[in-house]
Amino acid sequence: MDSYDILQTIAEVAVTIVGFTGVVFAIGRYSNAGTTATQRMGIVHLLIPASLSMFLALLPLVLLYAVEDSAELWRYLNLLIGVIHVGGITDATRRIIRGQALDPIKLQVALLFVAYLLIITNLAIAFGYLAHLATAVYIGSICWLMFISVLQFVLLILDNHKEQPIKT
Repeated sequence: MDSYDILQTIAEVAVTIVGFTGVVFAIGRYSNAGTTATQRMGIVHLLIPASLSMFLALLPLVLLYAVEDSAELWRYLNLLIGVIHVGGITDATRRIIRGQALDPIKLQVALLFVAYLLIITNLAIAFGYLAHLATAVYIGSICWLMFISVLQFVLLILDNHKEQPIKT
């Protein structure tokens, strides 16, 4: 299985997650009973990584046809996903400080650790180091976003926060 097939599969899974979330939201307990602010944030943090995964999996498939130097393209793609991870980790840290995260604190620390490693690796590739790992790290970074989406989905299902729902 080459990188094109892997990227296409990731995009298909991401589309499925986004679509399934819409169905669950439309017919599930969230639409009937209202949502808490934490649950709404969880839904947003489920949809954003899944949508980004889809976009970031399809982007190289399109760009590889237009660019002659694929090694240079993978460097720029790793820079792009590294910047996206910086935004995500900044938001996650803000939510942890405010106590708005659904995940337990031990899980949060582990997730932040992995995210920092990904950022360092993405940026190292973007600046010309570890070039032989560029494609694998990029795909791994997209898989990380998918993992975050699936984790948010599971945490929403298992949510036991005692906040009052906000009726919409």
